[in-house]
Amino acid sequence: MPPFLKCAQENAPFFRMRPFESQVTGISPYFGRKNEKFQIDLIFTRSDRVITICEIKFQMGEIGTKVIPEIERKCKLIKIPKVFTIDIVLIETIFEA
Repeated sequence: MPPFLKCAQENAPFFRMRPFESQVTGISPYFGRKNEKFQIDLIFTRSDRVITICEIKFQMGEIGTKVIPEIERKCKLIKIPKVFTIDIVLIETIFEA
């Protein structure tokens, strides 16, 4: 298991309580190349033909809805096989001053 996933699984409640844990067939970040450069923090490929896209945000104050267009843009750029559906998860950590 890659070190970043081991760390995430040990420290983030999301990884310990995800309801689809037994269906995961692959976990990785995704880096768009070529014309559009972008990053998807984590992608879970699942045996039930769902791809779960996780966007992780760390910032001061609430994130709000301003991240929705950015996430939608990334979902359109990634190549997903037609037999899969996309599930989107936003994980946010808010730092207070």
